[in-house]
Amino acid sequence: MAKKSVLDDLLDLLFEITGMFWQVGAVITTIMVLLSAHSLFWVFATMETPNSSPVIAGVLDAFSWLLYALPIGLALMAFIFGRKSYQVYHEQSRTR
Repeated sequence: MAKKSVLDDLLDLLFEITGMFWQVGAVITTIMVLLSAHSLFWVFATMETPNSSPVIAGVLDAFSWLLYALPIGLALMAFIFGRKSYQVYHEQSRTR
């Protein structure tokens, strides 16, 4: 059996707390959207900066799509937490 990492445990815990309190999920979603935007701006800045090394420039040209994995991953996590937050909010507002 594989051992779970601390990050997996933290995300599981935050997802469970989001299931109880939609406000926590809204804050997490906002933070992840901001981090995703910041990382996207970092990717743009990295792509625009001229590299002094031809090796680094060659690697960035060949694998430039890989730099976009971080913003896309954060945006996906923001979407997941946002959807869960909305579901919990909808359920709680309907029962009142």
